[in-house]
Amino acid sequence: MTKFILVDHSLHSVGGHHFEYALQVLRAAERAGFDIWLGANRRLRESEKLPVHWKVRPVYQYTTYSRHRHTTEIASDDSAQAGWLARLIGGWWSDRRRSHRAVAFARDTAALFGEIALEPGDQVFIPTLSELDLLGLAQYLAHDPRTRRVDWHLQFHFPILTGCQPDYCSQEETITRLRRLYNQALLLAADHRLYFYATTDQLSIQHTRLGIANFHTLPYPANPVLQEPRGRSPEPTSLQIAYLGDARHEKGYQRLPAMIDRVWRQYVETDRVRFVVQSNFQFALPARGDDLEVVESAAALRRLPQHKLTILNEPAGSEEFCRRTLATDIGLLLYDREPYFSRCSGLFVEMLAAGIPVLVSAGCWMADQLNDVTRDYHTSLRHNRHVLDKSRIQMGKRLSIPSGASDLLLFLLWPNDPAASAGAYARIEASLFTAEGEPLGNWPTVVGPAASGRWSTALVRLPPRAAAVSIGSENAYGRQSIEFRDAEACFVAPNSRSDRPTPRGAVGLVASEPEQAAELLIDMIENYSHYRQTAGQFARSWSALNNPDRVVAELLSQRRAIPLPKSERSAALLPNRLAQ
Repeated sequence: MTKFILVDHSLHSVGGHHFEYALQVLRAAERAGFDIWLGANRRLRESEKLPVHWKVRPVYQYTTYSRHRHTTEIASDDSAQAGWLARLIGGWWSDRRRSHRAVAFARDTAALFGEIALEPGDQVFIPTLSELDLLGLAQYLAHDPRTRRVDWHLQFHFPILTGCQPDYCSQEETITRLRRLYNQALLLAADHRLYFYATTDQLSIQHTRLGIANFHTLPYPANPVLQEPRGRSPEPTSLQIAYLGDARHEKGYQRLPAMIDRVWRQYVETDRVRFVVQSNFQFALPARGDDLEVVESAAALRRLPQHKLTILNEPAGSEEFCRRTLATDIGLLLYDREPYFSRCSGLFVEMLAAGIPVLVSAGCWMADQLNDVTRDYHTSLRHNRHVLDKSRIQMGKRLSIPSGASDLLLFLLWPNDPAASAGAYARIEASLFTAEGEPLGNWPTVVGPAASGRWSTALVRLPPRAAAVSIGSENAYGRQSIEFRDAEACFVAPNSRSDRPTPRGAVGLVASEPEQAAELLIDMIENYSHYRQTAGQFARSWSALNNPDRVVAELLSQRRAIPLPKSERSAALLPNRLAQ
């Protein structure tokens, strides 16, 4: 049989995103008629949890994660603060460690493929590579002529540049350094069929900027099991709000105590909601740096009444993860913007596929996925509510709020030139005042550029005493100025058929700053029927995109002429152009 070989040297245990990713893709490849092989880390001891007829080879010494990677050092400013001698010694040591990692990857890859008879049409997929892994792979490919017979699919999951797209021009030194390394790898792997992927459009843009290859954005495979039962279940009387995944600072774990405290009396003590918090650590103890705050937050959560809040101390296997996810009514993914600006979150993909409303942070890939559905919802309010007034916005000038208005809808049109705003985010701040000019507070919203000719939108809830509002805007994370081509304020009356406040969004909500999170969570609790319904509708198209069979089909579509395996189901699973 033609073989599908997935290589993930970071897959070292049952459970977690590496295991779940491999499991879903390999199941899809088997449905398409392939013979399945899996290369994993040496620490994988529970391969019996995988189908017994799969060939599993745990041969890799290291994972892809290393503080000596170029991209890891780029994201850290420790070296810049050190003296010249420390930088010199540190650079020498890092070069040695990088070389060691690449050689180790080449050695272990040779050991893996020493057991596999490579034949034309075989597919090799490495879903998580670093630049060091790429170099090690190339070193192996240069010494094994059999590897020219097969297709190599290489996916990059982590950013190589920092900041937003407008910041990339100032990182030419980084681009030059990485381009040199990637070119070295490609020279070693000449005459091989290499195909390059990333997990998000933002990552594809970053890697394509190196000028060494075109990177294709590959969908992220959601477990099909998550897509079936939720739509048929009744709406719960007590909502389960869950933080799933390891307790990590970059995933916002340290924000949970304050958020839970804010809603405890009104919602937890009255049994309207219950929190489930996964609290296992992946870092070594005693904790240092940001990890200290995570440990302190875990201790604070454990002091709360455990009959009101469930603490999960162990990571979940695939079946248990599905159960935990399907039991979730609202998912908390308040990840730090910078590390997740361009990164995909597997948990986010799974929750949306299951039709679960989510609360996420602004200015990152997850928030971007909600842009279109939020804009469509805000546009529907303008058409379906009684509009009390419309006016063009002049930034910084006050607008009178008409009597009876409950909400302000903002519609913002970005410049015609896509290059002027590509990758930029605007912070829109609505400042509210009484009739006497007394400030009532402000509400910031971070919006990214919409597709050409489409609006970015925001909703501002108006308190009863509000008589005037002033709108200001600035670049949320960068330095370049943003001049909107058009901006409109639309004041609407409340929904006459409901006594609840207008839901702020659809499918999920985006916190422009951490302090908003608790208030947004309350909005999702109070309007849960709305968020559940819209998330369920969104799940249909989202699941069709992020489907394991589609992932395999897109990998195969890169090579139209390859001999494909024959099975009863393969013609139905693959696109028409591949089945012909």
